[in-house]
Amino acid sequence: MLFTKSITSVDLARRLEGFWRAHTVSGSASNLIEVTFNSGGDFLLRTRLNVRGEPGAPVTQVGRFRAEPMDKRQFRLFLTDEFGVPISSSVRWFVDPDTMMSDIGRTVFRRLSREDPVARS
Repeated sequence: MLFTKSITSVDLARRLEGFWRAHTVSGSASNLIEVTFNSGGDFLLRTRLNVRGEPGAPVTQVGRFRAEPMDKRQFRLFLTDEFGVPISSSVRWFVDPDTMMSDIGRTVFRRLSREDPVARS
């Protein structure tokens, strides 16, 4: 267990900050997911679907995120686009400080950096 006491939304937002990547596979399709959570509560999400070896065009979304604790281990992550329209909501938990799991497909996200890679270039 990563948390020994109840965690707050502010603690979760701080723990989420950084650049995360996940790969998913379903049949002949794979998806690369890259997301940057920033300290101001905004995010940048990029996905690229690959079907039968043919890469699709990347899709980029920006907006705001909010994390609400459910218990000492799990939290719900809400994403809304730049117009305030909900994009997704999922239950997540941290395996370690740089590994996060999502209940959707048991997707594993790994933190690659605590900074936005685009901002560094």
